[in-house]
Amino acid sequence: MSATYAAVVKDLGQVDMLVNNAGQSAAMPFEQVTDQMWEEDLALKLYAAIRFTRLAFPDMKSRRFGRVINVLATAAKAPAAAAGRQAPRVEKLSSMRRTIARRLSESKQTVPHFYLTMDVDAGPLMEARAQINAELADDGEKVSVNDLVIKACAVALAKA
Repeated sequence: MSATYAAVVKDLGQVDMLVNNAGQSAAMPFEQVTDQMWEEDLALKLYAAIRFTRLAFPDMKSRRFGRVINVLATAAKAPAAAAGRQAPRVEKLSSMRRTIARRLSESKQTVPHFYLTMDVDAGPLMEARAQINAELADDGEKVSVNDLVIKACAVALAKA
């Protein structure tokens, strides 16, 4: 990880934003997931994020600027049984991606935010999605879970 981080700094300059988004998961029955699978999954998803953040944090702190974003897909049911690890992919930012990153960072500083965490039974949502997608199959269209969640948020906010 240290070598990867050093290569990024050498090639791209200072790190202003670190997005931790490593992960792999495959759905399987809970009772089939071994301790070793959980440990490998935690090593990839949690400890990799901690270690990369430790590498980026000192520079961010000394500049008094930087963002760390941790992404975790909560839809994942269990760690993958035999998926291989992939090396981190480093890509240079296009001017468009650089602008998007800058504006996202600016909005995080200037726009009020609130966070909501809640557990829900998504079974009925998944059934409705399957039914909707079956009806749309002939048209080649698909509705994602994200589409339905955004629609539900919009309806709820319109009522507020």
